Amino acid sequence: MTSHRGITHKTPARVKESYEKVARLPEVDAGIFQIYITYVYSGNIVISKYGGEEVYSNDNDPEGIMRFQVLIQLYSLANYLQDSNLKNKIIDYLMGPNELPALCPSTATINLAFATNSVESTLCQLLIDTSLYSCDPAILKDEWYHLPEGFIRGLSLGWAEASWNKGMTIEKPSTVARCKYHEHDEETLADEEGTCGLRGVAKATPKKKGRKPRNDEDESTGACAPLLRSSNTRL
Repeated sequence: MTSHRGITHKTPARVKESYEKVARLPEVDAGIFQIYITYVYSGNIVISKYGGEEVYSNDNDPEGIMRFQVLIQLYSLANYLQDSNLKNKIIDYLMGPNELPALCPSTATINLAFATNSVESTLCQLLIDTSLYSCDPAILKDEWYHLPEGFIRGLSLGWAEASWNKGMTIEKPSTVARCKYHEHDEETLADEEGTCGLRGVAKATPKKKGRKPRNDEDESTGACAPLLRSSNTRL
């Protein structure tokens, strides 16, 4: 519809004020948005079913399928909102004690991740690296033609590089520096080593009482904050 300039400029103020003043987001599941609102107010990521009546855990989600899907949808929303801190927290949860990627995410979950995020995103790279480290050939044989092109390309290039460079070792993602899969900007800075002062879960050393903090533990440096303690359901 064409809007003539004269009509636009002559619109009465009371009519302009009646215009809807709503910031609209792309199609987002109501349950995912509720989890985001809870995170904004509390700082915790509570992975629950729609309405929040039941929280997902190892008991009712032993294979991590629902938690994985919820986190990927939440990551996609954080990506749209350019919330790097939330994206990094989601990565920390995935690589934490639960190690959800190691449970072999379903084809539907992988497709969801690649459909809602660029192949260069840290989330997609984490999924590729996890499969490079350990992947059931039987699953690939059955699902190969149903997996996203970016995922297949990442696996193929990774395996080709390992085949060409005999000295190359494919590391388990949860044992490498956590910051490898973090995103950084002006507010979320990496330290000089690019590690945010964080290491893989298997190499983490608890902070001793009374010990003088290192530079990478000092909040004044602007480096990523240390990992938050997490249970099955919270960050």
